[in-house]
Amino acid sequence: EAYVNHGILYFEIEDYEKAINNFTKASEIDSTRPEVYMNLAQAYYSYGDVANALKNLQKVLELQPDRKLVNFQIGQILEQQGKIEEAIQAYKREIAINPEHATSYFNLAVLLHKQGKLEEAIQLYQKFVELAPKDDKRVERVKAVLSKLTKVN
Repeated sequence: EAYVNHGILYFEIEDYEKAINNFTKASEIDSTRPEVYMNLAQAYYSYGDVANALKNLQKVLELQPDRKLVNFQIGQILEQQGKIEEAIQAYKREIAINPEHATSYFNLAVLLHKQGKLEEAIQLYQKFVELAPKDDKRVERVKAVLSKLTKVN
């Protein structure tokens, strides 16, 4: 537990190497705690090591397959890497686990829209508007996009 606490402190002051070292020690002591691997993933991502961030997110899913937001984070990383098909699958997995997560619908809709899969994108944009907080700046933009798309179809 001390290693986790030290890791969090180092993460908060942006000393990612020391955070990674402490979280790694914590994972060696107890390899069954998904939150340790979440912390490792965040530290690696902040450090710029997306390969190890992904590896640790996968470890979280091995330990806790239905943990919310892990597939979402995987999707974001894969999308940044240009691995669009893999990102699409990650967002779909997140929606299956976490059907109230508006941003997963939004991100998936954008990717499918770019691929020209308009019917599916429209449904996902509509679900996003339904779930998103009304003060979310994306809602009005999505409504405008939906208006254009539904006229086209």
